[in-house]
Amino acid sequence: MANAFLSCINNHYDIITTARPSADRDINNYPLYSVANILQERMSVPHVVLFEKSSKKYHGMHHSYNQPKLFEKISVTGKSILLIDDVFNTGNTLKLHFDHLVNNKNHVDCLVFLKTDYHDAKD
Repeated sequence: MANAFLSCINNHYDIITTARPSADRDINNYPLYSVANILQERMSVPHVVLFEKSSKKYHGMHHSYNQPKLFEKISVTGKSILLIDDVFNTGNTLKLHFDHLVNNKNHVDCLVFLKTDYHDAKD
């Protein structure tokens, strides 16, 4: 899947990262990490896990969601970042992570996987 996007990616990035996984996700089997790792290999850009795992099961759906928290040991300012996320409902998680990175003076592009309902044209 990640290979299909390589021809569309024209910018140079310092970091590839993902939105943080929700509490119920197994980080050893997190699909976004898999995509990021493949892109890291193909683009020679490091995949860096910047955000701590969420404590909430459905963290993006609620406006009361706390701001994403960067791991304290990582300083990310003035970088060009490819942010990967999947949007299954509102896109709030992506917006919160994007805003957080931009507010820290980073350039951020997003690669987003969307959930859509498939409707056959014959119906």
